[in-house]
Amino acid sequence: MSDISHTQACMGHSKVDKTAKKCDLKHSWLISGVITYIELRIRLVDPESGQETLKSGLVEVLRDPEWRSVCDDYWTYEDANVVCRQLGFLGFGAETIRRLPFRKNEPRRYWLDDVKCNGDESSLFDCPHRGWGVHNCGRRERAGVKCLNESDIDIHIVNGDMSGAVELWMGNEWRSLCCNHWTSQDARVACRQLGHSADGAMTMEVKAENDAKYWMDHVNCDGDEEYLFACTHLGFTDEDNECKKGVRAGVTCLAEP
Repeated sequence: MSDISHTQACMGHSKVDKTAKKCDLKHSWLISGVITYIELRIRLVDPESGQETLKSGLVEVLRDPEWRSVCDDYWTYEDANVVCRQLGFLGFGAETIRRLPFRKNEPRRYWLDDVKCNGDESSLFDCPHRGWGVHNCGRRERAGVKCLNESDIDIHIVNGDMSGAVELWMGNEWRSLCCNHWTSQDARVACRQLGHSADGAMTMEVKAENDAKYWMDHVNCDGDEEYLFACTHLGFTDEDNECKKGVRAGVTCLAEP
């Protein structure tokens, strides 16, 4: 049996329901001279009610004709970003949700286990895994995500001045930016996003508290971007970062003429 057609999620022959945030993907196989189509879909579900949700919930996959869960073994930031991108949200800044249990009397069924996305895939179905329906997961290992829209991201300068530490709001809290490779090009973009002039923008390092958290590390802007999150970077997480301890990225902006 050979796979003769594989369309990317939310592209080509796949369909996106932007209202319900559902994405369909069809695979086709040649079996005894007859093309058989298998529909794959993904959705988010409230873990308590089992009702479909939009931006946050446990991940369920439809592989004709059954909806099943995704196991949280190796469930990472990269996996969550792929799911959110596939559902039509931003493909970064997603949060992983783990250890979600099955409801009482709900059968323990998983479609995917040991998912290992690199973060660039268009579909969760493009990521390596153990195989369809193959798993070693218990009743409290369902994976979930929390996705972001552009409206969930905001930026400010601490204390509301034209000069100081830059912080990003990513849907649930303000965090700093790492000052590694923080350049004047990055400062231009930050000031532009703040509504100030990009001309003459300067970088600065600001002392951080001991418990400072970071969203972005190694920001690398060209200087023409409208938003910092459009620049390349190492990710929206403070896990295992290599930021200078006690130092945050800051800017000095000029008002629009």
